[in-house]
Amino acid sequence: MIASLFVAVSRASLPFLLFRVWRATDPPITPPMLLVLLTILAIGPGLAGWLIARFSRATVEVDSEKMVLRRPHVEIEFPASALERIEPWKVPLPGPGFSLRMRSGRLASYGVQADDPLPLIAALDADGASGSLQRQPIVAWAHARAGESPTRWLAYVGKYGLLAIPVAGILFNAHQHIAYGGFWGQYYQQGIGPYSRTAAVYFATVVAYLVLYAGTLRAIGETFAIASAYIAPTSASRSRRLAERFCRLAYYLGVPLLLALRFRP
Repeated sequence: MIASLFVAVSRASLPFLLFRVWRATDPPITPPMLLVLLTILAIGPGLAGWLIARFSRATVEVDSEKMVLRRPHVEIEFPASALERIEPWKVPLPGPGFSLRMRSGRLASYGVQADDPLPLIAALDADGASGSLQRQPIVAWAHARAGESPTRWLAYVGKYGLLAIPVAGILFNAHQHIAYGGFWGQYYQQGIGPYSRTAAVYFATVVAYLVLYAGTLRAIGETFAIASAYIAPTSASRSRRLAERFCRLAYYLGVPLLLALRFRP
């Protein structure tokens, strides 16, 4: 529950902060204030949710007689004879997963979160219900998402760090010409220290804007993918591909477009 709250706050804060940056013009949200808000509302909760998930990891073993969850110094066994049905989570927080309804009518104390819960559901299914469970919206959405190639950390470096260099350079150049009369104006007037700090602030601010913009696009894309899975679970893979294409095109075409609009007459 706590991890779900942290993840929800972290994800929802990105479109919220982008909206606030757009609407807050008097007074505006300054770069230092933006970086503080991004750290408190997005990075901090996201890191906390990741740490909770990291320390809650368990291995799962399934056979015809039981399911066993193993963590360091903890082992929990669920006999197959005591299991009535599998209940996929309706909201994928902190991620997709499922709960176990026992024959006593109670839910098991521990739920199971997995990037793709379908293989575990199929392994647990003793009555052939996994076909219908595969059509459950969140299961179908998670299975389609797990089929995508994992994003490498270098991709994030390019997506945010490398793309920020030309964008920040253009904005920094405009600032130097307006405030100091030329690209090297602040350097000649105040020295390398203030000049470098201004450049660093512009770079960090652009990275923050890119994170907010990408996070908002991701929220739109995932909302579309989940909604499509509710409407047509069998088309979840197609909806996932459309969502991914939307996020990529809107990001890499939208950033230069928004920059051009910044300098419109």
